Amino acid sequence: MNRVSGEFRVIFLRLTAAAREARNVYLAAEIILILSALMGFDSAQAAGSPPLVEVTPIGGQKVFFDPDKISAVYQSPLVNMAERTRPAISKVLKHPTKTYVLGLRELPSPVEADPKGLLDSLGISAQFVHLHIVTGDLYMKATTVAWITAANGHIVDRRVRSFVYPGLPGLPSNGRSKIPWQVFESPDEVVNLVDKIRAHPDSE
Repeated sequence: MNRVSGEFRVIFLRLTAAAREARNVYLAAEIILILSALMGFDSAQAAGSPPLVEVTPIGGQKVFFDPDKISAVYQSPLVNMAERTRPAISKVLKHPTKTYVLGLRELPSPVEADPKGLLDSLGISAQFVHLHIVTGDLYMKATTVAWITAANGHIVDRRVRSFVYPGLPGLPSNGRSKIPWQVFESPDEVVNLVDKIRAHPDSE
């Protein structure tokens, strides 16, 4: 037992005794709420958090980050994502393809790694659904999927069959509506892939 757990155990026993002796029902209820909060905090302390990992984005400095914050890893030609306008897809595809990570920093970060290899090295690939976009592979965290619709309106390629909208920050939206992932899989295929991972998040 670590020091933190030992201290919480002492507090827990003292508050339990106080709750038993309390004649005021409101005081007893408050004590129970405090106990619940302390027990939850103690469990989090005992479980710990995954260590930060390091990566060096292309042309940048080494970054230490929480791998649980990654929402997507995808392939795309290397372009300047800080620009306020979106380049035409025909121009984008002329650039060399790189791997981008969403959730590493505010903007998508290009890294020298294969998308699946990166997720495998971090031990989190089982949480991601593998989809396909016009620029290559897309690995999207299943729990970040907000909604899925059939492709409609402007699409970047005739093979696109679904729009997948992220619940967490996704691609820069230039101040307009959130940009969906335009994927080649059908809505039913995406739903099945996402639900499979959501039901068994730890299975490979």
